[in-house]
Amino acid sequence: MNTVIDINNMTTKMGEASTASKEDISKSRFLSFENNLWSKLTTPSARLNDMEERRRAQFLSGLMVFLIPVAVLGLFLSSYFDPTPNSVYTEQDAIFLGTMMATIGGLCVVYLLSRTVYFNIGSIVVLLLIFGGAVGLSVLSPEGRYTILPFLSLSILLASLLFPPSIIIPIAVIANITGILTPIIANIPYSDDDFDVIVFNLIMSVLIVASASIRHRYIERVEQQKGLLDKVVVQLEDARDNLEVRVHERTSKLKAINEELKRFTYIMSHDLRNHLVNFNGFAEELRFSVDAVTETIDEVKQSLTDEQQATLEEHLNEDIPEYLAYINTSVDQMKRMVDAMLTLARMESRQLEPEVIEMRELVREVTTSLSTEIREQDVQIVTNVLPSVKADRFSLERIFTNLIHNAVIYSSPERQPIITIGGYKDNESTYFYVQDNGIGISSDDTTAIFDIFKRAGDNSVAGDGMGLALVKNLVMRHRGTIRCDSQVGVGSRFTFSIADDLDNEELSEQPLASKQNAGSQPAGVN
Repeated sequence: MNTVIDINNMTTKMGEASTASKEDISKSRFLSFENNLWSKLTTPSARLNDMEERRRAQFLSGLMVFLIPVAVLGLFLSSYFDPTPNSVYTEQDAIFLGTMMATIGGLCVVYLLSRTVYFNIGSIVVLLLIFGGAVGLSVLSPEGRYTILPFLSLSILLASLLFPPSIIIPIAVIANITGILTPIIANIPYSDDDFDVIVFNLIMSVLIVASASIRHRYIERVEQQKGLLDKVVVQLEDARDNLEVRVHERTSKLKAINEELKRFTYIMSHDLRNHLVNFNGFAEELRFSVDAVTETIDEVKQSLTDEQQATLEEHLNEDIPEYLAYINTSVDQMKRMVDAMLTLARMESRQLEPEVIEMRELVREVTTSLSTEIREQDVQIVTNVLPSVKADRFSLERIFTNLIHNAVIYSSPERQPIITIGGYKDNESTYFYVQDNGIGISSDDTTAIFDIFKRAGDNSVAGDGMGLALVKNLVMRHRGTIRCDSQVGVGSRFTFSIADDLDNEELSEQPLASKQNAGSQPAGVN
């Protein structure tokens, strides 16, 4: 295929495109200049977001831009009239001149006003009436201008109450210049009274402008401080919102972890129980097998040497039973630990139901349930003031049962056991304590006793090391704290708190992971 390139045609088209491009650029620049000029002349500096308000502002300021040159032209033409008795200068000419002067002054002020945030129809009408009326009357009644010119000061004073110095200063300048030039343009001679009025008007204008400047500066400072305060408030609100979001996210994650740990604990405990049952079963089978082997060996034992018989009897009658007993003891201990973990997991998943509780009655019920142990140890129970509290009844029963049971089983044999129970309100929580004069706990263990499976003191007392872990878990779910103050040989005091506003907020649910720092008991509280 042959390709023919028409160079001339391409050159012509490129030239036409270049010419069109230049024309478009020139037209675009002209339109841009026109738009920028119109925007500068007609767009108020007030940041009007509403398009309808913006178009209305552009129309009004554009009308002013058109009328001001017309008024200036009218003033220029009227200045040629000679207001002498022999001239053609008539009253109608004076009215026209005064109208032009009022229009020029008013429109200049209004146009300046249109460049500020104070651009509105109300302010335009007020300024036109005050300023234009004063200037017009000063021209129309030359004989009364002694009283009319001070009226300009009044107009400036009224305007100073509405607008900042950037508006007041142009008003004052235009008003004074207009008042001074009006007699000159009208060819009216000045008198001594005229100069007094002019000086008075100038002084008043200066004082008004100065006071307006001071007031505006004070207002600006207040507005700046208010703006800074608003920014601080906004930042604080943002920080609060962000914190609430982060707390919500953290709470959601903790709840998810908590649920996962509960499921894991339940599954693990369930599987461990099955294996423990198998261990017990195999241990029993092994014991039966040993018994069967023993009967068989008795039949052939006579063929063995004395040394072999002694060794065989030692293993069959001493070692194997001891090992089987150790297996059974370990399995039983492991079973108790698994049961304790299941109990803790069930307590975690239980929904707390807060109610107003009469604590003296609750403590009496708990001590009644422990009456057998209390009588056996000859324990004296002393009940002090016990304020009522809003909490979960079942949880408080478990808390006091564990703490009082601890105090009973770890009583000192050297003196009569005395357990003191009381409570008090402080700030936004209610505090309860259980104090004993038992064997006490080492200061090194007063924190460790709240760890899972941790035990301190006399380990000869049976227990699984889960009692205080459960106690602290229940206290934390009531948004409270627990601590132990103890001295070896003197006794221990356990103090815990319950938040008073549980009816206003959801009871907290602590993850099982946090219970690693939550606690067990001195020596195996169940």
